[in-house]
Amino acid sequence: MLSLYFRDQGYAVKEVGVGGRDGGVDLVIIDKRGEKTAVQAKCYAEHNKVQVMTVRELVAAKRNHDCILSLLITTSDLTADARREAEQFKVDYWHGGLIENKLRAWGKWQPGKGNKKPKKATPTGSTVKTITCACGAPMVARKNKEGKAFWGCSTYPVCRKTKAM
Repeated sequence: MLSLYFRDQGYAVKEVGVGGRDGGVDLVIIDKRGEKTAVQAKCYAEHNKVQVMTVRELVAAKRNHDCILSLLITTSDLTADARREAEQFKVDYWHGGLIENKLRAWGKWQPGKGNKKPKKATPTGSTVKTITCACGAPMVARKNKEGKAFWGCSTYPVCRKTKAM
C-alpha cells in the first residue's frame, strides 16, 4: 500500500523488503530531483512502540542503499529513546494518526475495509458482552505465542488493534 501511495505522490519506488530480508529498509523512494529516501514500515499494535534498535538499523541501512534521507512509518509510536535517536540522526517519522490522516487524504484507502468478513466475537448463545474495536468491528478472543489471551480485531490483518482481557 505504501508503494502505491508514494507512486501516486510522484516518487519512483523500489521495493527492497520483499521476502522479509530487508536489512532495515522496505522501500527506496526517489523524488523528481533524484534524491533517495530509505523507508522502513512497522505495523504494531498501539501499545507496542518502535524500539531504538529499529531507528539504528534504518540509519545504517540508509547508507547501504545510497540514500540521503530516511523515513520510518509506524502504526503506533516510538519509544522516548527511539525518538531521541531519530532526531539526532535526522530520521523523519510518521506515526499513528499522522499516517492515517495522510492515507485518508490520499483517498484510495478506507480503514477497516478488507476482503475478509468479520468473525463473530463470541460463540452462539454466549452471555458475554461483545467487545468492539476502535474501527467498529467486533473483537475476538485470541492467544499470543505464550498462550496468554487477549482481544484482537476480527478484521485482522486489516486492523491490528488489540485490547487486554
